[in-house]
Amino acid sequence: MEKTNILVIDDDPDLIEFLKITFQFEGWKASAAKNAEEALRILGSNKLDMVLLDISMPGMNGLELLRCVIETYALPTIMLSGQNAIEIKVKCLEIGAEDFITKPFSPQELVTRINKILNRNFKRSLGLDPPQVFECEGLSINFNSREITTKGRIEKLTVIEYKILEDLYLSAGSILSYDYLLKKYWGSSQKSYRDALYVQIRHLRSKIERDANNPRYIINMPRTGYIFYKNGAA
Repeated sequence: MEKTNILVIDDDPDLIEFLKITFQFEGWKASAAKNAEEALRILGSNKLDMVLLDISMPGMNGLELLRCVIETYALPTIMLSGQNAIEIKVKCLEIGAEDFITKPFSPQELVTRINKILNRNFKRSLGLDPPQVFECEGLSINFNSREITTKGRIEKLTVIEYKILEDLYLSAGSILSYDYLLKKYWGSSQKSYRDALYVQIRHLRSKIERDANNPRYIINMPRTGYIFYKNGAA
C-alpha cells in the first residue's frame, strides 16, 4: 500500500523538518517545496494526497498558489499562517481550502485535522457521503455542483457555505455547537467571531429556505448551535 504523500509548501526549513518527522511517525511521506516554482514542479510530477501551504510565500503568494492547486490539481489543501485574521481565513475557505491552521500549532492538532480530511475524502471516494442530490418538498441540493434549487430559482453556494451545509447535513438531527463551527471554520470559539458565523448561516437560509425568517431546515438551538432537519422542522 502506498504511503500518504503530503506536499508541504513553506520557506521555513525548520518547520519542514519538523513536519517530516511528524509525518514519519504517522506512516506518511512528506514532499517539500520552499517556493511556488518548486511546488508547481512537484505537483506536476508526483502523486500527492494533500497539500499544506503557507500563505506568505516568496514570489507567487499563497492565495494565488492555492487557487492553482484547487483549480488544476483538485487536491485538499490546509493553509498555514502566522496571521489570525478572519478575513484571511474566509478568503482561503472561499477559494477552496479545506482548513486553516494558525502558527504555532501542535503536531497533535495538525495530525487530527489531516486525518479528518483524509478520512472524509476516502468515504467520498467510496460514495458513502454525502449523496449527490438531496431533495425535499421543492428543495434540491446538488452536492456535486454546489447548486441549490428552490422557489423556482437556482442558487450557487460559495465554498464556505457548502462546507457548513455539508457538515450540518451529515450531522442531520444532531446539534453542531457554535464552538465546533467556530473552531473549524474560524480557528477560534471566541464570541467575537460569532457574527461571521451568523452571516454565513443567514446566507444559507436565504438560499435554501422558503421563508428565511421562519426556517424549517437550519434551526438555531439557543445558546447551543444549529441543527439540520432533512424533512424540515414541524
